[in-house]
Amino acid sequence: MEEYTPEERDLLLGASRIFFPTPRFADLFQALGIATFPRPTTYRYQRSRVLQQLLFQYMDCPHEKTRIYHGRRKARIPQDFPFPFLLLSPWTRSAASFLVSDPGDFLRTAPLFNPVLARRKVAWRERWRLLWVGFQCLGGQRLAPFESGGPSFEPVPLEPPFPGGVMERSRDLLLRAGLDDIVVEWGQTQDGEWKIIGLSRPPVKWETPGGVVHRHEHIARLIMEGKL
Repeated sequence: MEEYTPEERDLLLGASRIFFPTPRFADLFQALGIATFPRPTTYRYQRSRVLQQLLFQYMDCPHEKTRIYHGRRKARIPQDFPFPFLLLSPWTRSAASFLVSDPGDFLRTAPLFNPVLARRKVAWRERWRLLWVGFQCLGGQRLAPFESGGPSFEPVPLEPPFPGGVMERSRDLLLRAGLDDIVVEWGQTQDGEWKIIGLSRPPVKWETPGGVVHRHEHIARLIMEGKL
């Protein structure tokens, strides 16, 4: 904060809302009673798979079996999860997700993170992603069939009814947890049950059936219209 001039600090302290603060300052502004967009809670859950897992448990969200292991407790993972299973980095900024097929895989990957998340491997029948800004859904995408370049998400229209109630479930979760700028991903199991997969930081651009939504331009319009 000392790098800001006194005039700039006065502007910050006198603001009614600060947009896109540096994440490490978001909690400071919250302590000072200054609103931010995104909210500090949004930053926290965007970045941490550990916090997401605890949130899903607390909110009783349907999700695939996942557990958090620290230190020596990681040795118990093969007892709790039959092969094959997934090991995940605790941070969403790391895309690290390892398929552990045998004890050798486990011994190589378990030391990479502490804590580490273990998750049962699921062959999803279908996967959806929803982009939310200010508790409004701006677009949906469905995982397209595998092609030579690998899986990709294709835009789908936001027309009810939505599969598995994913729209209503997402809105309820985000409102209760105070997550106002985020992507929610859901998956359908082979027996037809819909489960939440995770939360992630939204991209700047999002493909929809009607064209590309530029998230920053949308937020700027909300600010100009006094809606944010």
